[in-house]
Amino acid sequence: MRLALAALALSLASPALATPDEDLAQLEQDYWQWVLRESPILATTVGVRDYDDRVGDISLAAEDRRAGEAQVFLDRLRAIPEGGLSPVSLVNRGILERQLAESIEANSFPQRVMLFTTLSGPAAALSRGQ
Repeated sequence: MRLALAALALSLASPALATPDEDLAQLEQDYWQWVLRESPILATTVGVRDYDDRVGDISLAAEDRRAGEAQVFLDRLRAIPEGGLSPVSLVNRGILERQLAESIEANSFPQRVMLFTTLSGPAAALSRGQ
C-alpha cells in the first residue's frame, strides 16, 4: 500500500510529458542558442550582446565539432514524432531538418577549408555587421 501511495505521489509531482510541438519548440530554442554561441558576429548583429568579446572559431577541429553537435540536434529532431505536430511545426521541422543535414554533409567536402570567397568571409561579415 505504501509503495502504491509513493508511486502515486511521484506521478503527481512529475511534470506532464511534453507534446511534439513543445518538444520541437524546445529544440528550436536550444538550436538557436547554439547558433548564436557558435556565431558571435551573428549574435551581435541580431542584438544579442553575450558574445561581443569573441569571434567564431574557424578551425577544422571546430567545424568537425559543430558537425557532430549538429548531428545531435538532427537526431533529437528526428526523434520527435511527425504525427503529433501542427502544420506550422511540420514546416519548421522540415526546414530545420534540411538545414542540419546539409550542414553536416557540407563538412565532408574539401571546400570547407575555404575561409572566404568573393561573396563571404570573416572580413566581409564584419564589414556588413553579419
